[in-house]
Amino acid sequence: MDDEHFRASVKASIDEAVDYIDGFIAPQRAKATAYYRGDEFGNEEDGRSRIVMTEVRDTVQAMVPSLLRIFTSSDQVVEFAPNTADKTDIAEQQTDYINHVFYNDNPGFSILHQAFKDALVRRTGVIKWRWSEDTEISEAEFEDLDEGQLLVLQQDPSVEIMEIEEEIEQEAAGPDGVLPPPAKYYDVKIRRKIEKNRVVLESVPPEEFLIARDARDIEGAAYVGHR
Repeated sequence: MDDEHFRASVKASIDEAVDYIDGFIAPQRAKATAYYRGDEFGNEEDGRSRIVMTEVRDTVQAMVPSLLRIFTSSDQVVEFAPNTADKTDIAEQQTDYINHVFYNDNPGFSILHQAFKDALVRRTGVIKWRWSEDTEISEAEFEDLDEGQLLVLQQDPSVEIMEIEEEIEQEAAGPDGVLPPPAKYYDVKIRRKIEKNRVVLESVPPEEFLIARDARDIEGAAYVGHR
């Protein structure tokens, strides 16, 4: 299969998945969401009760805590088991690292909460991981820096000097009556760029998740996508 046929095949898979999700699944999800919110049905009559029962929301909210307890009652969301005695230390390090990524680098509890809620209300809960190369940009101002402190900022590759104002102060003469060299001080405004290279976990809204119409699971699906 050449590139042109491959692109055409992928586009056809995307179009079919979009049609399936938007045409068949989305209306059912919208209806379930309306039940969860307790929206009116649209056939209400004047002078009659407009109360809508919220059994769907009550049931979902009762089930979510039980599901969360299953996955978060322990400090370890996952645990790696060594298959040989000499890999025990490596398995412990892997366990500690993954749990740090889940609970410290990411809001793991909130991610699970949203995914469970989506699964109960809209039939599908999706958690996605990706490697982030995002950059965090911040600005700061410093006053009365000496030349050494200014040099440290200038040599920092993550720092961009935006403004510098130089101030010269003449200190008083010493006991011998000799004036010391004037002292230079700097007011500096900088912009700092810090790379946030890390694993990011996020709960994907069900409507953004695409999968082939005939798929039984993600592993065997001909097409899986995030739009």
